[in-house]
Amino acid sequence: LPLFNWNRGRIEQVRARLQAAQAGLAAESRSLAQDLAAALAADESSRAEARSWQEQILPRAEEAARVLEGTWRAGEAGLFEVIDARRTLTESRRQAILVFCRAQLDGLRLQTLLEKEKN
Repeated sequence: LPLFNWNRGRIEQVRARLQAAQAGLAAESRSLAQDLAAALAADESSRAEARSWQEQILPRAEEAARVLEGTWRAGEAGLFEVIDARRTLTESRRQAILVFCRAQLDGLRLQTLLEKEKN
């Protein structure tokens, strides 16, 4: 007589679903940890690149354009050289803006993943 066997099939089904859910949760946790590590590395790299552009590259490009314009005013350089220096400065500023945007996006991605990890 199956006195204590009434819900054994359903109990086993629930246990199987629980194990599947736990396995899915563990996989999601591993995936989140990998995404978080990648986002952290990207954030650090892009911040370092942005700092380099802000502290070194842009000031040097601005100084070079300023010096070349001064030498042009003194009659020692041609107009085409000044135009080229200004074009290079404008291109440097455009690249810097792209670098700064990428740093912002990497920071936001990292922040989003950190918030996701808390939940």
